[in-house]
Amino acid sequence: MAELAFPGHFMVRLEQRSEPFHGGRVRDAAELRDLLKAIGSTAAELEPRRYAAVSDRDGPLRLRNSLKLRLVESQQPGPALAVIEGMLLFAPEHAGLWRAAGLTHAELGNLRPGLAALERSRALAADESGRQASALLQRLRARLQ
Repeated sequence: MAELAFPGHFMVRLEQRSEPFHGGRVRDAAELRDLLKAIGSTAAELEPRRYAAVSDRDGPLRLRNSLKLRLVESQQPGPALAVIEGMLLFAPEHAGLWRAAGLTHAELGNLRPGLAALERSRALAADESGRQASALLQRLRARLQ
């Protein structure tokens, strides 16, 4: 059994033909395509990356990310930060998680830990998110003065 990288849902691929467990449903390619279009855009297509297995580390991170998103959406930054910090224990080199920690710390008024987290994010990111972290760092530093 392997967890799949399907967005917005917890899905597994059974390696051997068997019945789903605990009320799970078997879905065919057409159902998966419709589900993907419902949560994405109507232009979304079912690509192999959508049903590729994720690593043992990424599975728990995806589940925790769902919890984090619900907490953020319900405006609970303290509990969201606790989830993010727990995720960082599994993925300390994940620039996006450090960025989320920095932003959440800043939202809570914890400017120094926010700065430290954004510095870590910038150091890990080699793309556009590193430049975004630099801009955020400047704004937080200005708030400290």
